[in-house]
Amino acid sequence: EIDADGNVEEKEQESVPPPYNAWYKKFGQSIKMGIIDDEPNRGKLSKLLRFDSSKSDDDDMISLEDYVGRMKDWQTEIYVFAGVSKADLETSHFMEKFNEKDLEVIYLTETVDEYMVQNM
Repeated sequence: EIDADGNVEEKEQESVPPPYNAWYKKFGQSIKMGIIDDEPNRGKLSKLLRFDSSKSDDDDMISLEDYVGRMKDWQTEIYVFAGVSKADLETSHFMEKFNEKDLEVIYLTETVDEYMVQNM
């Protein structure tokens, strides 16, 4: 949450309520731009990020914390795949190996996503 001074406050999140996803669809671009531009608050802002993934439903987006919590025991990297839309990425032949190994992949479908990830 954001306090009266405009600072991001850290809070424990056990689950993301549906209203957050609606709010995120409106303001997610601003959070991503904040990650690029606001280095001191980058860690706090990254906790607010939500992404579509190969294992998320159409209306459900996941946090990086959720992704890391679901990683395989042997998995050491976060897998991301950039493209135009979730539908295009899901049907790409590049996903075959990830699907065979039952690995979750974060989809980067917005223009700013790739640049933002480079600044994290």
